[in-house]
Order: sequence, then C-alpha cells, then structure tokens
Amino acid sequence: CAVCGRLLPSLMVIGSIKSGTSGLWSQLVDMTEGAVVSGGVTHKGEISRKEKDFFGDPSQWRHGRAWYERVWPRCPPRGQLTIGVDATPAYH
Repeated sequence: CAVCGRLLPSLMVIGSIKSGTSGLWSQLVDMTEGAVVSGGVTHKGEISRKEKDFFGDPSQWRHGRAWYERVWPRCPPRGQLTIGVDATPAYH
C-alpha cells in the first residue's frame, strides 16, 4: 500500500483449468465478510473480478504494472485487515 496506494494482492491462487480455483476463490471472497477483496472489473468483463490474467496472458501483461495497480482498490484505513486475492486457472 505504501508504494502505490493500492491494495495489491498478497495472495495469488494459481491452478489449472478445472482444479478448483473458482471454488477456492469464491470461499475466500464470499465467506470472509470483506476481509478478502478481489479488485475491480477489467475490459474482460465480470470474470475479471476473479481472473485478472495479468501474469498469464501476454496481452494483459503489455498493459503494464500501472494498469494492474489501478484495477485494485485504494488501501483500506490503517488497522483494517483486508487482503487482496488474484486467481488465475490458466497460464499461457
């Protein structure tokens, strides 16, 4: 948070297609009462809440780090426990 002012992921869910990444992501985000956040939606639509594909899709990587940082929410108030999570089931 101190470097870019954004809550970048501190948890990366890495898997392969049909390995349970969606179920795990859902449990983390939906069952933690806001303690785990998934970031915003990109031009890829609603699926990008879970799958930013920044590290797995060369076309996303070309957008650059500043683009990736902007997808994530601003840092929470000091003392509020919030963790960013990015999940991608496929790496190209």
